[in-house]
Amino acid sequence: MVEEKIVKGEENLKDILRGCTLLGTGGGGPFREGVDYISEDIKEDRELKLIDPKDVDDETWTCSVYYAGTITHLIEIPEEKKKLPAKAVNKELIIATKELEKILGAPIKALVPLELGGGNTAAAMHAAMGLGIPLVDGDYAGRAIPELEMITPCLKGKPDVPIVTCNEFGEIVIIKESVNYTRTEVITRWLSVASFGKIGNAGYPMKGKDMKEVIVPNTVSKCLEIGKAIREAKEQGKDVVKVVLDITKGWLLFKGKVTKKTWESKGGFTYGETVLEGIDEFKGHEFKIWFKNENHITWKNGEPFVTSPDLISTLDLNKKEPVTNTDIAEGDVLAVIGIKAPDILRTKEALEVLAPKHFGFDLEYVPIEEKIKEA
Repeated sequence: MVEEKIVKGEENLKDILRGCTLLGTGGGGPFREGVDYISEDIKEDRELKLIDPKDVDDETWTCSVYYAGTITHLIEIPEEKKKLPAKAVNKELIIATKELEKILGAPIKALVPLELGGGNTAAAMHAAMGLGIPLVDGDYAGRAIPELEMITPCLKGKPDVPIVTCNEFGEIVIIKESVNYTRTEVITRWLSVASFGKIGNAGYPMKGKDMKEVIVPNTVSKCLEIGKAIREAKEQGKDVVKVVLDITKGWLLFKGKVTKKTWESKGGFTYGETVLEGIDEFKGHEFKIWFKNENHITWKNGEPFVTSPDLISTLDLNKKEPVTNTDIAEGDVLAVIGIKAPDILRTKEALEVLAPKHFGFDLEYVPIEEKIKEA
């Protein structure tokens, strides 16, 4: 008999989102957005059924549900958007999943988070609870990523189509075929632009046997563990940074005050830089983070430092909470934490789309554990 782990209650569900926000590496949607997604589930006291990937039947259909687009929709609301009647808010993924079932001619019995993030994982949780089906305890990235070609199904040659997209206005588009993963990304991204920055998707339909080959396992339960540890550290007055480092086996890359924050929305992505002036043991030093939705390249005192695919996460030292690029502002005091990427993101195929050169920087990827030794 397959055992499902039941997660319920506001505290536990928020703990998952807190952990996902940390591992979202500055993207994946902020914690507050995730709380909004599951507010109805909390109010109705719904249960989140978590199923271990190995317990999913080989012939069971699964799919991944996620939002795509920029983080700009959280920062500004265009006037033309205000004129349109929204009728599918927070239901886009449920609608898209039901439409995908019609195309497959079979029920989808488990959902897989595409990535980890305070918003996107919450969205998958909400869809699973709304549909009454389990959420697979894992994801296809082990972090948040800006481009679809970076997720593990694409790295391993699994199908991405058909994809059903739905925006908050209830407009549905089906991507039946595409030339390659890059084209799927481009098409989906521009649909998000037409939807003012965000669109819900149900895609990557796979049977259990294929899903198991590419999933990064047990990441949702890991986020629950991380989120609970952060919350309890705050409540007990403990050093939150130390607690995070211990539980993630990560490294403290920097502590400092944000002196400059720049960003722009371009081609369906949000690009920017965050510059920090060191405090405490980092006083007199400078740190810079470059992001494309998520954090990808860092420099310490002008020298290249930790980069993707390893995780570069930020903690607000005043709020003692993980923080995304959406919410970081000049004057904030942050801790920057580096965490080793899952092994599958360090393969040759992954480095072609996640290492610095993919983002236009003439830098070689050096694993974080080696970079720390050099520092």
